[in-house]
Amino acid sequence: MIASGSVEAVFTIIVIAALGWVAYKFFRFNTALGTEAVRAYYYLEACLSGEGPLNANRYAHFSISGGEPASVQRVINDIRAVHGGKQGPLIAEAYRRGLFPLLPSWYQKAVSNAPITPAIETIYHVPLDSAKAE
Repeated sequence: MIASGSVEAVFTIIVIAALGWVAYKFFRFNTALGTEAVRAYYYLEACLSGEGPLNANRYAHFSISGGEPASVQRVINDIRAVHGGKQGPLIAEAYRRGLFPLLPSWYQKAVSNAPITPAIETIYHVPLDSAKAE
């Protein structure tokens, strides 16, 4: 016969392990979201500079993988200041313009419904759409 104290201890250990796993997954996914937001920023900036989707994707990839931490921190600060910290609309705009997604397909579908903010409209829509029209 198993003592009730040992059953409670095992249950407590299982609950703590499950909470630890959930916290790990949350922080890991949150880090991936931040990385995708920085990639989206670099991609859209490359598009503003006149690069096509392929070169802009390369620029975004190399800026993240080989970028200096100070440069990435500057981008994060820009996203906070200009976009109010909203990463979804920025990522959605980059996906619409051709950024190769690194996040799961369910997230791509969810973020594609993000609204176009006034900052996105002013910074990216107007210049990029007028460049296409020319």
